[in-house]
Amino acid sequence: MRLRATSPCKACQREQRQQGLLMYTHFCNDNEAGRYLSNGRLWLHRSSTRRHKRFASVCLEWTVPCGHCGWGVTFGGGDCGRDLGFTFAVPFVCTVHFTIENVFNLYAFGTDHDRGTSRQIQCYFYDWAFWYSIWVCSMASWSRDYPWCRWWRQGSVHFGSLLGKWTASHYIEREVDVEIPMPEGVYAARARVERWTRGRRFWFKRRTTEVWLDIPNGIPHAGKGENSWDCGDDGLFGIGGSSIEDAIGRAVASVLESRRRHGHASPEAVTKALTRTRP
Repeated sequence: MRLRATSPCKACQREQRQQGLLMYTHFCNDNEAGRYLSNGRLWLHRSSTRRHKRFASVCLEWTVPCGHCGWGVTFGGGDCGRDLGFTFAVPFVCTVHFTIENVFNLYAFGTDHDRGTSRQIQCYFYDWAFWYSIWVCSMASWSRDYPWCRWWRQGSVHFGSLLGKWTASHYIEREVDVEIPMPEGVYAARARVERWTRGRRFWFKRRTTEVWLDIPNGIPHAGKGENSWDCGDDGLFGIGGSSIEDAIGRAVASVLESRRRHGHASPEAVTKALTRTRP
């Protein structure tokens, strides 16, 4: 996170403070390492001796790129419940949030706990659906008996349903006995190879091969120790993957990571798990 603040000189501050016009800005860069200006926030503050003065500051936040489109207006939002916010999203380009603080009086839109203290008008398109709300608080309680939960006040239209319901089916192709090598020995497991078909009824189907490993004796490692029920020995008893080799590799990596973080299991647990039994 990078912070940068800018302010006028002291002489200008003194002159502007007398006029009540002192303003200053600061910038926050929320990007990950190697990324620049793809996610950040910029504030413009208005200095005042009065606390909670109207239009005290303006905040601009952006995210690049964007995976949805739409717009929204929030009345009475923010931590203080008095802000006015605007949101604009351009698909594959950016999302912009613009907020003006302390625009409204406190609880200007009601104090009903179930209905919420803010109001929103918004419409968005994402995940193959159109989502909308008209004068509804995002934190409001939901019930069919509440007037703000009617279909014309908030809801969604899923265009994907025109292609039929989402279906998934699979069958077991084969089951084979496998071995999982670990530094202390080899653990017996059974691999189940499954063929999955997923998709909508009137659309193209996606066919994949998945593998699930059943480890009857488990591969022991120490428990997290955060609660009374996860103290002592623990273990990995099953894991999935895209192939038999991938599932075995995932099992080895998962156990080694658990041992690195929480410690090794007791010698008794390791000896018991290494005993060869048919899965």
